Amino acid sequence: MSKSHPFIPNTSQELRMKMLEAIGVATIDELYSDIPREVLLNRPLKVDGFYPEQEVRSKIEQLLSKNKSAADYDMFLGAGKSPRDSSKPSSNLNQ
Repeated sequence: MSKSHPFIPNTSQELRMKMLEAIGVATIDELYSDIPREVLLNRPLKVDGFYPEQEVRSKIEQLLSKNKSAADYDMFLGAGKSPRDSSKPSSNLNQ
């Protein structure tokens, strides 16, 4: 088996081929064949460098802290009012 990255166990060509074989495809291009060509990145991904795990975690947590959920907002959907029309089958659910 060829030498691989010490911390990423699936970087050797043999291991990649075994993974592709396990899912029933011969090449990475075959794996991605259903994805339209116009949305595939047609150049190498630019990675500026490697960063310590703590720095990456801090940056990700900073970005995630900008996300908001429904719990962050007052929700008054329907303002507590709902129709009570008994001619509709679903009206029994609101009573």
